[in-house]
Amino acid sequence: ADALNNDNSTDGKPSLWENKEAVDVYFTSLRGRLKGVLERTRSLQKRLVVLEQAGDDIVSSLCEDLAEVTGHSNKAEARYVKKGKELQRKRRREELRHRSKIKQAERHIRKLEEQLLSVSGSSNEYSNKYFE
Repeated sequence: ADALNNDNSTDGKPSLWENKEAVDVYFTSLRGRLKGVLERTRSLQKRLVVLEQAGDDIVSSLCEDLAEVTGHSNKAEARYVKKGKELQRKRRREELRHRSKIKQAERHIRKLEEQLLSVSGSSNEYSNKYFE
């Protein structure tokens, strides 16, 4: 390249730029290299577009998967919460039913105690009358 830029010929020889064949060969070589670089650049740009589209597709797919998984997770959580509330209500109903049975049993026991006291009181009066 320095030899090509040397316009001043100090040794009496002509400049390389004056040699048409050398300039044509150099120009053809540069043109070929430029054409190769442009083709490679176009190829890389196409690959970049394909990669960007693939990346966008992957991101979209992941977002859809995430939405689906989140939806399933939310539905499962809602089912568990609903089941938990149902179990709580059932437990409360059972507790109330047991408390009611306990109260009935306690009332029944009090009635039996009253009957027993009245019977034992009558028998004491009966036995006291005849044994006095």
